[in-house]
Formats: sequence, structure tokens, C-alpha cells
Amino acid sequence: MTNKEKETICQRYKAYLQIIYRLGNKVIIMKQLFAYAKVLGITETYSVFLGHIHEMVSAEIVRQEAFTAYNKVTSLHMITLRKFGIRYLEGKQNSQDVGAVPKSNTNERILISLYKNCYILKIIVPRIMKTETKVTLECIVSILESDKSTLLFNKNQGLEYMTHYLSSFEKYLDRGSYEWDIKELQLVKSKRMEGLKKGSKASSGKGVGNHFSCNDNALKKADYKFEDNRERYKIADKQRKMDFYTFDSMLTAFIYIAQMKLRYDENGDCYLAITILIFDINNKKDIYSIATHIACVYKMLKRYYMDDMRLNLKVGVVSLDEEASKLVQAEADKVVRDPRSKEARGKWLENTLSAWGITPQDRDCIQVHYTHYDITDRFLEGKKYLNLIRK
Repeated sequence: MTNKEKETICQRYKAYLQIIYRLGNKVIIMKQLFAYAKVLGITETYSVFLGHIHEMVSAEIVRQEAFTAYNKVTSLHMITLRKFGIRYLEGKQNSQDVGAVPKSNTNERILISLYKNCYILKIIVPRIMKTETKVTLECIVSILESDKSTLLFNKNQGLEYMTHYLSSFEKYLDRGSYEWDIKELQLVKSKRMEGLKKGSKASSGKGVGNHFSCNDNALKKADYKFEDNRERYKIADKQRKMDFYTFDSMLTAFIYIAQMKLRYDENGDCYLAITILIFDINNKKDIYSIATHIACVYKMLKRYYMDDMRLNLKVGVVSLDEEASKLVQAEADKVVRDPRSKEARGKWLENTLSAWGITPQDRDCIQVHYTHYDITDRFLEGKKYLNLIRK
């Protein structure tokens, strides 16, 4: 098949390609793609949808493969954009100018896509249907952007989020802290790009490339040129993690801002209402990890805004299914006792938040909820949570 014929097919099915690229980071569960096809009015019948997919697969525009979760193959399929499809959407002249989506040995990328699109289909699409006569991809993206959501951002894109979205709250920002972290992330990005240029060893995440990856420790590894950095190195690891926690840290930990809005209370005072989602895609996050991230996110947001700006943080801990969600909540509500006197010292979540610097006044501004998207029954053929994590 010639490139011109492939471009014709890309044009014909551009709506599909844009959904996969924009909402799934180039990968999506086929079942969810069909849900979008119906709600966006692309097709109503599954047989027609399969015909569209088959044509794109035959033209080597997308790749269709079995959906594997937790090293178990399900009967569902996932769709991945191939280089020609990516090239078409990005307007590149040559397939060599774009990177291919790797066939990963883990299911992390597709699970992130699965969780994100569960949220969009469950929350965003119904919001649009209440106010608009037609659901479009542009409407979905517009709502997410209006909500200042990070769901459209991927790992190592915290800098892009800060420069494009937080600036809309410029009036309330603490410019010193905000610009300090912008400079840090710019430096990390620069170092990471240097690492990627060193060849395949770096680009595969090994050697030098891993040194510049954006995780919780990345900022302390880089060679900074800021005057107060020497003093910051002397503080405890826990405090350093909170001080160096950024939007990159959130994205790496599968934590996303669902919505960030300015609200007014009954007295007319302004406050910032923020909802975050913690996607527990690996089913291995204990409540300590969840609590530490909640504390770090709250401290990071407080760092970016002026002292008189009140924050209201709602946290949704999203698990695979009801059983997994109840297990996480039970861990959070477990009573902590003194090892000697056996006296109750509160719940595990509360104690961990307190140990990470969350004061009683801060705690009043944080609400934690436990939920799930029923992924086990809808996408994993009813395989139970405990079986999924058993090796």
C-alpha cells in the first residue's frame, strides 16, 4: 500500500486517530474506543466499528493486540498508533521523525489509559451531554482544559502543565516558589534531553538516561546553580521530598488533578478547590504511600500559592474494583496502637499525614474518598483483585 493510500485512510478515520492520540497517549482499550465512537456519532454498530479498525490495521496505521493485565491475557484488545498514524497527526514528513510506541513488557501505559478514559467516559462525557446537543473530542478537551486537569499530560510533562495552566491563577501565585520550581524543571528537562541524545542506552531508560529521569530524586541529582540549594541539601530526606515534590512527581506516581477551580464561600471569601485522583493501577500502594503523596501534593500546592489563599483538597483513591477499594479503606481506617501500652493513637491515615507535616488545620481542608471504576468485571473478565496481584 502506498503512502498516499495510507494518508487517505488516515483522513477517513482521523476521528479515531485523534481519540487514541489525545485521550489515550497513543494507546487505548478497543472497548473504550467503541464507546467514544458511539457517543461522538462516528458509528452506532460494533460490526461497522470492527470494519473501520480492520482497515486501519491492514494499512499499518494502528496495531491491534491482546490486552494483557498483570501478566494475564484477557479476551479484550487494545489499539496502538503505529508510526505512520503518529506522523500523520503530527504533520511530519517522514516516519523517521516520530518515535514508535514500544511493545512494553509491562502494562503500565495501557492501564493509565484505561483509568483516564474510565474517568472521561463516566464524568466528563455526561457533563457535556447535559449542556450540549453533541459530544465532540473538542468539547472533551475543552472541559479538561477548563478544569485545569492534568489528565491530558503524561510523565515528564509537569513543566508544560505549570506554564500553560497555573499561570491562569497568576494573581494568587507565590511568584518566588512558582518560578523556582519552573527553573528546576527546565533544568531537569534539559538534562534529560542531553541524556536522550547519548544513544539507545539512554533512551531505553538505562545508564545516563535513567539518571535524568524525572522522579522524586531527580531534582537532588542534577547540578543546580541556585544560591540556596546548598542549604536545602542539609535538610532531612522527608522534608526534601516535600520541598522537591512537583507536578512531575505527581504524574510519575499516577496522580492527576481532575479539577482546579476558584470558589467562594458563604462569606464571599475566595478559596481554591482542587480534586485529585490517585490511580492505584498496580494494586500495591499501601496507605503509607497514599498518605505521603497526599501530604506532598498539599504542601506543593501551598508552596505555589500565597499564604492567604485557602486550599480545599479532595482526594479520590481509585482502585480496580469494590473489593480492592474496601481493602485500601480498611487499611486507612486501621487503628494505630502504642506498641507498649496498646493505647489507641488514631487511624493509620491520620497518623501518617500528621507525620508528614499535615497539621489539624490542614487536615480540615483535605477530604479523602475511596472509589473504583469496576475495572475487574468490565475489563478483566471478573478476575478478582487478590488473584491479580498473586505472582
